Amino acid sequence: MLIFAGTFYFCFGLASARVTARMRYAYLSAVLSQPATYFETVGSGEVASRMSRDIVLVSTGVGEKLGFACWSVGAIMTGIIVSLYAAPKIGGVLFSILPFCVLSFGLAGWLSSAASARISKAEGNAATFLEQVLSSCRTVKVLKAKDTLVAVYDNYLEAVRRPIHLLPPSPSRR
Repeated sequence: MLIFAGTFYFCFGLASARVTARMRYAYLSAVLSQPATYFETVGSGEVASRMSRDIVLVSTGVGEKLGFACWSVGAIMTGIIVSLYAAPKIGGVLFSILPFCVLSFGLAGWLSSAASARISKAEGNAATFLEQVLSSCRTVKVLKAKDTLVAVYDNYLEAVRRPIHLLPPSPSRR
């Protein structure tokens, strides 16, 4: 088990590193080939934030999470097959629980991706604002706008910290 698990995680880690390197190159090439008007709607801070954060998420997904998912599915299938062979009644109980496990993991994955998308958008907006403030640092200093801009940046960060609401806001919460 130690040899196979080590080899398994090494292979997924290597695949993850290769996919990440290719994605960084493709992302940078795609961003650099965009027209200038693209950067009027999407700030350079958001581009940099997405490049670093999203590619790390893909790397983690391809490396650790995909490897763990393959290992888990294999372990569950092996357990069900062995239990059906050794004790068919217990195997039947295990097999009947499987749909509930799949549904609960699917729901957890959906909730996680919804949260990740919202957080990624909020972080991109905050990074764009921060990049714009830092690029005009002298103007901020001359106008003594530090406290105002820090408050605005805190509002951007509050959007990252805000909990996810799956349902639209009710009239009482507006």
